[in-house]
Amino acid sequence: MGAAGCPHPEGTRRRPRTPTVESQERYAAAVRDNLRAALCWAIERRDGATALRLNAALFSFWTTCSALTEARGWIEAALGLPHPWIHLLLPE
Repeated sequence: MGAAGCPHPEGTRRRPRTPTVESQERYAAAVRDNLRAALCWAIERRDGATALRLNAALFSFWTTCSALTEARGWIEAALGLPHPWIHLLLPE
């Protein structure tokens, strides 16, 4: 046993790994690819409500990643889809 009853023998305790910039960039790229796939799926299905909900949920992500031009493209694509509930917003 190590010091103070630690189950790790002296000198073998693992130190927390600090992510490298490269690993963070790879993770962000993978996440971004998954988000794009989800947005594509909603748009290809012509599911305007889901596409808009995804865009709303991703607002912080896009601003954090400084990808506002891409975000705008996704939002415009979502707004171009039919929305079955739009009649609730329009005056009769």
